Amino acid sequence: MADKLFRLILQVDDLDKAADFYAPKLLDDPGRRIPRASRHYIDCGPVISGAGRRHGQVANKRNHSPTYIYFAVR
Repeated sequence: MADKLFRLILQVDDLDKAADFYAPKLLDDPGRRIPRASRHYIDCGPVISGAGRRHGQVANKRNHSPTYIYFAVR
């Protein structure tokens, strides 16, 4: 069986601001906050999308953080 994408977390500086944009505005789902993990998860069919606090990391080629993520929305 081929591996499948399970979860995609975008690293963000402001979790509240990201959750306000991605959850209700872009993906039409309020999502759910995961306080201990400093993340906000949004169900996107079989994949969980989410935002997570960056914790001092810089998104670049070294840590393989995504630069661009594309969503198909209505």
